[in-house]
Amino acid sequence: MAKPTQTKLVTKKHLARQERERLQRRYILIGTIGTVLLVAALIVYGIIDQTVMLPRKPVAKVNSDAISTREFVTMIRYQRAQVVNNYYQISQVFGENTYFWNQAYQQLQAGVVDVSALENLIEDRLIRQAAKKMGITVSSADIDKAMQDIFAYYPAGTPTPKPTSTTAPTQVTPTLSPLQETLVAPIASATATTIPTSTPTTEPITPTATATATQIPLETATVTPTSEPTATATPYTLEAYKGLYSEYLNSYKQFANLSEKDLRRITESRLYREKVKTAILADTQAAPLEQEYVWARHILVSSEVTATQIIARLNNGENFAALAAEFSIDDSNKAQGGDLGWFASGKMEKPFETAAFALQNIGDITQAPVETTNGFHVIQLLGRENRPFTTDDERFQWWLDQQRSAATVKTYDYSYNILPTTPVLPAAPVEPTQEVFPTEVVTPQAAITPVPAETPGQ
Repeated sequence: MAKPTQTKLVTKKHLARQERERLQRRYILIGTIGTVLLVAALIVYGIIDQTVMLPRKPVAKVNSDAISTREFVTMIRYQRAQVVNNYYQISQVFGENTYFWNQAYQQLQAGVVDVSALENLIEDRLIRQAAKKMGITVSSADIDKAMQDIFAYYPAGTPTPKPTSTTAPTQVTPTLSPLQETLVAPIASATATTIPTSTPTTEPITPTATATATQIPLETATVTPTSEPTATATPYTLEAYKGLYSEYLNSYKQFANLSEKDLRRITESRLYREKVKTAILADTQAAPLEQEYVWARHILVSSEVTATQIIARLNNGENFAALAAEFSIDDSNKAQGGDLGWFASGKMEKPFETAAFALQNIGDITQAPVETTNGFHVIQLLGRENRPFTTDDERFQWWLDQQRSAATVKTYDYSYNILPTTPVLPAAPVEPTQEVFPTEVVTPQAAITPVPAETPGQ
């Protein structure tokens, strides 16, 4: 007789444990899904931050006009390309040389190339803002023509060169007055040294016409001919120009990861600079033909209290040069009595410049310490005069410096991780080692007939 099947008894305790296990599995599943979604969200955010948000973050603001990280990085790539390509061209002329290589290497270091690029972009913003006020525009057709000019492609014939400006004579150092001779003896050098720092600016170089496998073409300087040429037909066809232009774009894309849009933007900036420069140089109210220079000396110390004590001692008749030699921490000129030579506006830090130019009479001393990033200064005026600008570039740079001083320029901290490291220089050249000759005396031969070089084909 078959044994009856027993029904498994499910107690409340079993039901509670099954419910707990079911809830645990549910929580684990929810946690796993949540973790996956969180990781995916972080990845997506990272991609968006690097590709969308970071390029739009400002590295500086000129008045209300922001300079984006993307523009900053693009300018660094472009300037690196110019430095590397310049080195290649110099090497072709002079051969590989560690001196030229080291010069190029220093220009590519963080803290140099990024500062130069940012200054170029700040100047570009100032120029574009001035162009807007003056009604100056650069059209797409202007950019097209500028690109054609790079490759000497002139559909309407070769243009007549414009005459270059004449350089003004070099300013002669004036004769010192009896008061100046009393203040400074012997006569100090009139060449300025760099203690309060000024920010170097460079204008981006524009590429030229000959593209090669390893080099990017650079724009060469135009030499003014002695006679005026007549317009001539373009030496090659539109198709040939398009081929060269395509190679030019490809070389920049491969060499520096720069697009056609990037290159046209850089060319547009150059054209704005040229047009604004022409307009400014034609207006002596905007850019006078001469500028004011002052001759000053200073004592630099690290403490405001010390600077105040030095001012009191100077007011009591103590010798400025002696106190400079004793207290100044500016080793570049303390032995010369703190002499900074002649300098114009825009060459020193703003607080220092303002205080120096505010002094009215020769021999006047600042009656309060002047603070800059270098420390605290006591400044004495030794001379003041107006000097003509020696070049148009110097005169236009003066105008730019005035625009910079009047503008609200704010720079933001940026990570050095965003700075591009390409293009790069080739490996450093190895200087040939000197050959060690034997020390014993060798009797020279009466005559040594040189072996003629082999002629190809023999």
